[in-house]
Parts: sequence; structure tokens; C-alpha cells
Amino acid sequence: MMPLNWLSPGFKLRQLQMSEFSFSLFRQT
Repeated sequence: MMPLNWLSPGFKLRQLQMSEFSFSLFRQT
């Protein structure tokens, strides 16, 4: 089972930043 921390806004924000960072890297190549 996933920990409740995964539902915290901090985790969501970090996940959003990670996907945004990966997307920028993807656009560069």
C-alpha cells in the first residue's frame, strides 16, 4: 500500500517539477 505521504501536496509538487524537468530535457533532444 502506498504511504499517505504520497498524497501530500509536497510530493505532488515535487512530482510535477520532475515531470516538467523531464519534459524540458525531452524537448531539448
